[in-house]
Amino acid sequence: MNGLNQRGFTLAEVLVAGLVGAVVLLGIGSFYISAVNAYKQGNDQAFLQRQATLIQEELARKILPAYQVASGPCGGGTTTTNSLLVTLPDNKFLCFYQQAEQMVECDVANPSATTICVPGTVRNLLGGSPTPLRASGLVFQREAGGSSVAITFQLQDAKLILNPVSFGMRVTVRN
Repeated sequence: MNGLNQRGFTLAEVLVAGLVGAVVLLGIGSFYISAVNAYKQGNDQAFLQRQATLIQEELARKILPAYQVASGPCGGGTTTTNSLLVTLPDNKFLCFYQQAEQMVECDVANPSATTICVPGTVRNLLGGSPTPLRASGLVFQREAGGSSVAITFQLQDAKLILNPVSFGMRVTVRN
């Protein structure tokens, strides 16, 4: 024999090693879960921002060619701040408003007679999103005597994972 002790590990040594290993694995696991959650939240936030940008571009594309914008009410159950009536050069009239948790656009036949949407022309501006979204706080604020409109709104995913995110823009009509 060479004089080395060949008896192995004691139960206490195995338990301490197991406890240290468990603590290390728990730390790594919780770090991994936190990183995955942060990644998901960042992706959700980026998705919401992309969808809001698409909505803003759509609003700008339809409002820019107008020769007149007027505060509502137009559409169903709207007020003067959450709706906007747009007069286009071809004598068409568009109404933008918030209804429940949706941002809506519709055609109005003759705003001097009625500001109710023409049946079959109501379009949900959030409808193109691959994930359901909820809108709130849509406000159209016309610049006094000007041809600019400040538009603000909030978006939130339908699962309520993220808090509502506010967006705003200013559109100046071309005509």
